[in-house]
Amino acid sequence: MVALRRAQKDIESLRSASDNVSKHQEARLSEAQGQLAQSRQNAVELEIALAATKAERDQLQIRLQPEEASRHKPARRRANSAVSRTANRRIGR
Repeated sequence: MVALRRAQKDIESLRSASDNVSKHQEARLSEAQGQLAQSRQNAVELEIALAATKAERDQLQIRLQPEEASRHKPARRRANSAVSRTANRRIGR
């Protein structure tokens, strides 16, 4: 009888320990799932921010293209006029 009671007590202790471990594992799993969901949300927000940054960069490049072209026009004119002066000297103008 004593051995039976001791065995039942041991079984109850093991069940209790198993339940505690199970609850702890569930809590850790739930926390990990929450962190995963937050990481996914952060990734989506970063992708949106990246797309917005790329769009802004593209718009700035479009705006700067005419400005860049106007910066180089005088240099081209000078180069062309220098070529013309050299050509005019050669033909005696």
